[in-house]
Amino acid sequence: NSTTRSILVDLGLSETSEIGKQATHTSGTPPYISPESWSCKPQGTKSDTYSFGIMTHEMLTGGVILANPNNKDGSWNKANIQMRMTQDITASPNDYSPLIPLQARQQIATLVNSCLKCNPDQRISDDNLINQLNEIKKTIK
Repeated sequence: NSTTRSILVDLGLSETSEIGKQATHTSGTPPYISPESWSCKPQGTKSDTYSFGIMTHEMLTGGVILANPNNKDGSWNKANIQMRMTQDITASPNDYSPLIPLQARQQIATLVNSCLKCNPDQRISDDNLINQLNEIKKTIK
């Protein structure tokens, strides 16, 4: 039918840990896993920030960022994953619908790019992420 529905699902795959404790094993869905997770390096909230950037881009474009153009289903391959481990992913305001005001598209691209830095120390902080989301909300209103 012509009705579009969005559904957010928590599959319960995450696990809780002590505050300050970092995960040290890789698990998850390949397109959403951070570079440090793929490298089996310590993971923390910055890994979640990376995944948030991937999800935000996907929700606003309907496509997986850096999908393999050679695979008709848009799936990933080893080269995609290796590239993500060494290069920052860059979104552009042109990636997003022209129905979104240009200033908001620019803000969204900046936010997504700040989430998708290869180096977790270069990713946006939680507080700044929330502040940027609030600024985007103001722009869209």
